[in-house]
Amino acid sequence: MGSRQANADGKVLILSQDFHWWEDYAGLAHSLGGHLGSSRDRNQKLLLFLPVRISAMVQRLTYRRRLSYNTRSNRVKVVKTPGGKLVYQYQKKPVKAPRCGDCGVALPGLKALRARKLANLAKNQKTVSRAYGGSRCSHCVRSRIVRAFLVEEQKIVKKVLKQQTQKK
Repeated sequence: MGSRQANADGKVLILSQDFHWWEDYAGLAHSLGGHLGSSRDRNQKLLLFLPVRISAMVQRLTYRRRLSYNTRSNRVKVVKTPGGKLVYQYQKKPVKAPRCGDCGVALPGLKALRARKLANLAKNQKTVSRAYGGSRCSHCVRSRIVRAFLVEEQKIVKKVLKQQTQKK
């Protein structure tokens, strides 16, 4: 029989000089769920990979609430209690920060909270003291103001031109 070595995957590697003995171990390897490699190198060695199974009892975990499916609203993480028991701890959904309605950038100065917490929050923490505060970012507000000013200027220019053409 050849020499035994364990590789990084934890599988036992059996090396042998002759390549006829592997037929006896093919059934054993298959029954253990191993993979029988039949590649021979230049020295006529045959490699047999058998998994090393270390069986340890693991604690089964059950959901603590009625919803028993792994949905977005039922996310959990495993936590070890002070008594050494593993239990599920329910996670809240991740919160996205409020975003500008025009450009989509996150609005600075506003808290990112779930809807129920946001409803109980004071108004000065949900808005910014500016026109369109809490709805649009400062760059978009500036561009809206400039655009409105230019539109009004254009209306005035058209009105003046119309009056000049009527005088002639």
